[in-house]
Amino acid sequence: MVRLHADDPDAESGPVFYRLVNVSFIRADYYTSNGGQSNIDTSPAVAKSFDLDATTGSLTTSQTYGLFVDGYFLLHVYAWTGQDESLSRKAYNTLRVSFSV
Repeated sequence: MVRLHADDPDAESGPVFYRLVNVSFIRADYYTSNGGQSNIDTSPAVAKSFDLDATTGSLTTSQTYGLFVDGYFLLHVYAWTGQDESLSRKAYNTLRVSFSV
């Protein structure tokens, strides 16, 4: 488990919430010559690889990653304060996650 953390210096803004925007898997040889074929996977199966708890920022997974040791995941997330997400300013970030054997 990994826990994301964001701070809002405005104490009146309320608690911080988190959302996982999208997940991509990029094979290690993506930046080498590969005959024009893309090695970026944004399929629904990849998107479901991680869960982000909106209130705690805990990033978890419940699957094995043996098929993913030859690349890395890019997780695009954002954080906001206040109950109304649509009215809040958001802070965006990208996490790079890789697994090794």
